[in-house]
Amino acid sequence: MLTNIVGSGRARVQVTAELDLNRLTKTSETFDPNGQVVRSTQNRELANQATGPGDSGQVTVGNELPGASADGGATGGTSEQGSTTEETTNYEISKTTQTEVAEAGGIKRLSIAVVVDGVYTTDAQGNSVYAPRDQAELDQITALVKSAVGFDEARGDQVQIANLQFANRPDLAAIGTSEPGLFDFTRDDLINGAEMLVTLLIALALVFFVMRPLLKKVLAPEPKPLELPTSAEIGGPGLVAAQAGNHGEAGSEAIGNSAAWIDHAKSMGAAQAETVKNVGALIEENPKQAALIVRDWLSNAA
Repeated sequence: MLTNIVGSGRARVQVTAELDLNRLTKTSETFDPNGQVVRSTQNRELANQATGPGDSGQVTVGNELPGASADGGATGGTSEQGSTTEETTNYEISKTTQTEVAEAGGIKRLSIAVVVDGVYTTDAQGNSVYAPRDQAELDQITALVKSAVGFDEARGDQVQIANLQFANRPDLAAIGTSEPGLFDFTRDDLINGAEMLVTLLIALALVFFVMRPLLKKVLAPEPKPLELPTSAEIGGPGLVAAQAGNHGEAGSEAIGNSAAWIDHAKSMGAAQAETVKNVGALIEENPKQAALIVRDWLSNAA
């Protein structure tokens, strides 16, 4: 970001981050007194009545007998009546349980130091003249740096911007601006090149050892088949010797034709078997490339 503002190589940034490597688990419960809900209600009523002696308060035989009234038939006794009502209500208070897990690696504090170079101009003699940047531009750079790093003053973050003249002029010795050369290959480039080379070799092997013999066989005219040996030629050494004695040079020529036909058939079979073996070995070593080539052939045929 600063390179786009002040130029390439004209800014240096150093960031120091203080991290919290402790893992913390915190569980809290909160009760809301305003969120009450009636859970149960219980009512109970009690009534009582009591009768006492008269104002004299005397105790006689009459009021002590069974079945006698408390005042022994006399008037002027006292009587008391009362009732009690009880109500019990149970409330359910709302509760919130919260569990927080703070993983390790949190940022505790950031310290950022930024040094930017000034402005260079050329005078009438062609000399480079240094001039510091104005404070308004430095304030804008400070605001951009704070926004980029997520500056938090309550956390104790610090950002310092300094405008100083650099010892090495970036326009005279460009830093980090050289482009890669023509032969500066990376590891990925080498791997991709090797894969392309293997694919090309498999394609050439399939063309020369499989497609070319098939096309040549299809386009070439049908050769005259070799004459099979006659029964006299495969009848054994005795018969061959007898016919050779009877026919002379004709018998020897027949034996030579039979041996040449057998040798030619053997050589053709061995060549085809060796070709199939070589192609199979290439396919086993590079199954992905072989599958891509066959898929390409099928799509072209379709």
